[in-house]
Amino acid sequence: MKWEESTVTKLLISEVKSLDDITVYLENYTVGRGKITIEVCGDSYSSFWGAMGGRTIEQFVLDCDNHYLSKNLVSLSALSSPNYDGFVRNVRKNLIENRRRYGENKELTRKLWDLTEQIEPCESYFHDSSNHSLLHDVAGDDWWYVIDDVDSDLYVYLCRILDALKACLKERKTVQEVK
Repeated sequence: MKWEESTVTKLLISEVKSLDDITVYLENYTVGRGKITIEVCGDSYSSFWGAMGGRTIEQFVLDCDNHYLSKNLVSLSALSSPNYDGFVRNVRKNLIENRRRYGENKELTRKLWDLTEQIEPCESYFHDSSNHSLLHDVAGDDWWYVIDDVDSDLYVYLCRILDALKACLKERKTVQEVK
């Protein structure tokens, strides 16, 4: 059996507007390898990085943007959700652009525009295969790419947590430099 001992830094971040207390565990295995675990109200988010370019986990977190950190803390699919409401707007925008840029037929553009009024902007509509023919007609072969993604509530929440963590790490770094 082989075992190693490491030092873990535990931070309790509290009194952040509209956030519950945040517990963060920072573990540096060696310089350039580390792990972070964030716990809020019983939910935890954790990730390990084995190649942080000679930085500590604290330095690494400060250097990374929230999107990169978030997609490592939770599955990428949890960070966004389809914006079905924007589909018709995007299709109509494309119709106008194609009419102006490529001189698309006015009557065809009007027909497709009118067809967009039949589209219901909800998940069940887009998953119902009986609607795929209409979606194909108005938006083309790859109509599902016209559905934008929007940030999920979890992503927005994680970004707020990460902002608080980064502020804490910056303050902590300043205090340590003064000592």
